[in-house]
Amino acid sequence: MARNIRASGTPDDIPIVVLVTNDVPNHILQRLIDAKTVPIQIEPWRRAGVSDLTWVDSLAKLRIFEERGYERVIYLDSDAWLHRNLDHLFAMAGDAVLWAPRAYYLGEKYQFGSTLLVITPSNALFDKIQEAMKNAPKPDYFDMDVLNDLWRYDCGYLPSHYVVLTSTLDEDSTFGFATKAERIRKTYIHHFSTVSGLQKPWFAAEFQLRDRDPNFEPLFYDLFDMYWKAGAELCAWL
Repeated sequence: MARNIRASGTPDDIPIVVLVTNDVPNHILQRLIDAKTVPIQIEPWRRAGVSDLTWVDSLAKLRIFEERGYERVIYLDSDAWLHRNLDHLFAMAGDAVLWAPRAYYLGEKYQFGSTLLVITPSNALFDKIQEAMKNAPKPDYFDMDVLNDLWRYDCGYLPSHYVVLTSTLDEDSTFGFATKAERIRKTYIHHFSTVSGLQKPWFAAEFQLRDRDPNFEPLFYDLFDMYWKAGAELCAWL
C-alpha cells in the first residue's frame, strides 16, 4: 500500500503512518521504518463476546480519531489496492465530521464504508465512539456499525467508485460512468472481498487461480498477481 501511495504521486513530506498494536515485535517496526513509513504503536481494541471473529480486532482502527499531532488524516484499510492518488481529499477534512464512500453493496441503505475515511482527528469524537461502544446494541457491533450509527447523517459521502469491492469487478454497474470499463479505470481503490471461495490474497493459494474463467473481468485475477508480486518483492523477510 505504501509503495502505491508514493507511486500515485503523494510527496515525501506527507507521512505514511501505520498504526500497529503494541504487541508487534521491534524488528517488524524497524522494517516499517526502513520502508519509509511512520509506525505508531496503539493499544489493541478487541471486541469481546462476538460470534463472528472476522472483525473482532477492527475497532483498533478507530484510534485514528485520537489526536497525535496530525491536522488531517486519510485513512485506508490495508487489504486493498490503490490505483489513483487521493491527496485532494485532504482539502475536504473538517468540512464534515468525516468523509467516506457510500456502501453501495448494502443496496439502498444510507450507510458508508470504513475502508476509506477522511477525518480531522479529535479526542472529543473518539470519546463519543468509546461511549457508544459501551452501550453497543449487540455483541457483533464493529467499526462500521458504530461510525454509521453516530454519523451517517452528518458525514460527507464520497462517490461509490472511490472504493469498489473486488466482488463487483465483473458486474455491469457503472456508478454513473458511461461504461463498466470507464468505471474500472476511474476506481481509486479496489477492496479485496470474497469471490467464489477466494478470500484475501494472503489467505488464498496461487493454485486456486490456475483455472481462470476467461469470461471474468481479468483485473480480478491481476489484483491477486500484483499483490503476490509486491509481497515477494517487499516482504520476503516475512
